[in-house]
Amino acid sequence: MNREAKNRLVSPPYKTLGVSPHDVADSEYGVEGVICACGNTADASGFSAAVATGRLANITIDPSELPSLPESGTLSVCNSCGCVYANDDLKDASTVISYAVARYDLTDPAWRVDRDTYIQVNLGARVTSPSLW
Repeated sequence: MNREAKNRLVSPPYKTLGVSPHDVADSEYGVEGVICACGNTADASGFSAAVATGRLANITIDPSELPSLPESGTLSVCNSCGCVYANDDLKDASTVISYAVARYDLTDPAWRVDRDTYIQVNLGARVTSPSLW
């Protein structure tokens, strides 16, 4: 999908920062091998799953205040810089780069609360010092 046709998050759930034309992910190796514009990979700081509205998602079958992750229309959020990428673009074999649809401010209190919940619900980790990751 070209840059002009890229959909942006209309009403992001978290505070955003400006998206640069350089905020692109290298997705040559598919979703598991994504390299964010900041250099982050799934093996480093990783990515968080989000629903189409941009809110972090519950990827387990357990109930949570986070929305459940649907089968399609999902997003990946870089845990290092906050760039948000459409998973449909990351999975598209016809393109090697995917443009960020948004960039979250990772210091936003709403993001930090949802990220702590995401860690507890999805990763089974107990957060003893909120958002100190």
